[in-house]
Amino acid sequence: MAVNLATKYSPNVNMAFKLGSLVDGKTNKEYDFIGVRTLSVWTPTTQALNDYARTGANRYGTPTEMQDTLQEMTLTKDRSFSITIDKGNNTEQMNAKKSGAMLRAEIDERVIPEMDAYALSKFANTGGKITALSAAPAADTVVGMLKDGMVYLSNKKVPKQNRVIWIGWSWFGYLLISSQFLGIDKLGEKALANGALGMFMDAQVIPVPDDYLLNGTAQCYFTIAHEKAVMQPKKIQDYFIKQDPPGINGKECAA
Repeated sequence: MAVNLATKYSPNVNMAFKLGSLVDGKTNKEYDFIGVRTLSVWTPTTQALNDYARTGANRYGTPTEMQDTLQEMTLTKDRSFSITIDKGNNTEQMNAKKSGAMLRAEIDERVIPEMDAYALSKFANTGGKITALSAAPAADTVVGMLKDGMVYLSNKKVPKQNRVIWIGWSWFGYLLISSQFLGIDKLGEKALANGALGMFMDAQVIPVPDDYLLNGTAQCYFTIAHEKAVMQPKKIQDYFIKQDPPGINGKECAA
């Protein structure tokens, strides 16, 4: 990367577009990884019902100890960045580069998109049910595919409230123009929080860039989840700006 010194300049630095998080606020916040790398979660196992007996000692059935399942979740990413703004270079660029704006831009343009894409790829590729489609969704098939996913969750007794559908923009477009969909829900009638652009069978629909839904190089088209079933943990978020750190004449933005 080059450092381009200015002879004529604008005091306004042109920053790239930012998207914001499309996952944050739509995941389980009951657990945190503060102080640990691996989190163990116990889930009690319920017991089948008995026929009540009106005679004998154990009329409610034979007492059994409560069982449970153990799930261990381990953080797999530990990412960072460090950007310097040399005092001499910045002086010869009319001090156009601002450390605070650069730190914010790095978070908006790099950190948040990577976190969202990583989380969604995990949701899509480690979910309870993964279906390999024979063809990509189209205008005449996307509604049926989404409906099958919603019916599957309902048959598994997943609550209908707080379900989220993340779908690639290419296939969200098919959903908008689908003749099957028209008259069922008015998608896009009003904007919802966190990037949601409408509802489908009471689930919020959040379109995302297609490359947020990848399994390696393989394309995933959409993923459906209940908010309590997915997590996007953030253990340490340490952002700082240092003036003249050792070996640098200028500022360092790092996280």
